Amino acid sequence: MMTKLKVMVRVLTVAQRRWWIGAVLIMLAIAACGGDGTEEAPEAATLPPPTSEPTATVAIPATLEPISTEVIATATAEGPALPEATDTPEVEPTVVEATAPPPEEFAPGQRASDTLETGDRALYPFLGIQFDAVVLFVEPEDELDVSVNVWRGALELDDEPAGDPLAAADFGDAGRPELLVFSPREDGAHTIAVQAENGTAGDYNIYMFDARTGAPGVELQTVTLDPGGSVEIPFDLAEAQPLVVIAEPVDQGDVVLTISAAGESIATADFGGDGSAEALFVTPLRPTDYTIIVQAGADAALTADVAIAVIGPEQ
Repeated sequence: MMTKLKVMVRVLTVAQRRWWIGAVLIMLAIAACGGDGTEEAPEAATLPPPTSEPTATVAIPATLEPISTEVIATATAEGPALPEATDTPEVEPTVVEATAPPPEEFAPGQRASDTLETGDRALYPFLGIQFDAVVLFVEPEDELDVSVNVWRGALELDDEPAGDPLAAADFGDAGRPELLVFSPREDGAHTIAVQAENGTAGDYNIYMFDARTGAPGVELQTVTLDPGGSVEIPFDLAEAQPLVVIAEPVDQGDVVLTISAAGESIATADFGGDGSAEALFVTPLRPTDYTIIVQAGADAALTADVAIAVIGPEQ
């Protein structure tokens, strides 16, 4: 029996072993006292029944309460409040009155066209550069009679400038071009005014040239002359179109400008003094072969820029 008990003890767990050892000790005590097993044995200690491996004891409540959603609800309630929906108010549109853009500055090599009613005038702002001469050529159509004036500063149509203009041209009859050479005495804003005169009205073209700016229909060159010397520039005008010639000294020399045809002088310009630009024009009735003569004054050598401009649709 002891051998059988040993074998059983080997396969039992620790708790089971303790229970069986306690039982064996009680039996041995009874045997040592001579008992036959019929006498009432002393009350044995109550041992716990055999269990599996011992584990940690956790107290679990009889009932599980559901997870409270109070925190979630509170967090949501404390978030940023959304504005209540309201009707969109009607907004009156803001009306912005359109204003005309400022006029662009007129410059050498440019052309503009316009119409003048009786007594009207048109203004062309430009930036003058000290002693850089510009030439204005105004070509009226039909029976329009025009005058051309240059004023200091930027003028508006409603302005009535005081005093005399810096330069003026009103030499031709109705339907005839006007030519004006203007050399600013200082840098700054200037205004060209084209005025309908003598109760006339009609269309016109205005051109601005200088002796150094190229443009369609404009030929540029530079000449150098000894005192009193001259140079002839042949120019064949293929169509009956106005021809404008400009010569401006690079230094303080004096220049004389002449246009001739078939050996005869048609027009001469010698109005300015030393260092002043000269300009003239012709309006042929048919294609013509011209000779342009640039001459230096007798007192000094001359270097001059020359521009020859044919006035036409390509301009």
